[in-house]
Amino acid sequence: MLPGSSNLFGATYKVFGDMVVQQYPDLVPSYAPVNEILDSSFVAGLQQRSGTQAQAQVAQAEKPTFSPGERMRTVVSRKSWQINFDSGRATFGQDAERELQQLLRDTLVASSTAVEVHGHTDSQGNADSNMQLSEERSFAVKRWLEQQSPVNFPSGRIRIFAHGQTNPVAPNSTPDGRAANRRVEIVMGTTD
Repeated sequence: MLPGSSNLFGATYKVFGDMVVQQYPDLVPSYAPVNEILDSSFVAGLQQRSGTQAQAQVAQAEKPTFSPGERMRTVVSRKSWQINFDSGRATFGQDAERELQQLLRDTLVASSTAVEVHGHTDSQGNADSNMQLSEERSFAVKRWLEQQSPVNFPSGRIRIFAHGQTNPVAPNSTPDGRAANRRVEIVMGTTD
């Protein structure tokens, strides 16, 4: 309810609701949207009475802190995301929004974890240019997440790693292989 924060209940509800629908489509073919099952008017009223400054102090006291230099000790999740970018650029393609929204929900649910964004490219073009492009694309994902919910992505939570064309997951000799290699890998974990 704080400006710049996301609805963590809503994100969790959607992530797990989507899982149930996917795993049990005959039993649970759909579920109600969060705005139909959640009434946050009571919390909003409390917030108005106590003031947003008091709410911000409580949120700050409960929020985990992240240090940019801390190494990730335990990996909780590792997933490749096919976030489409315009060819040769670090701007999101037309159909990237759906993947980005899912990434946002997943990282909000795991709010106490550090997030690493690993950028990868195919082998087309110059290796140095691909390294730069993978870094720019990683930063684009980082900026997008931070813009969506600045409170939930404080400084130091998201770290960037550029790999260029050095870690292919498929042969670069086919269009499908090159497409698979143009990816962003998200690693979430703990730093304690």
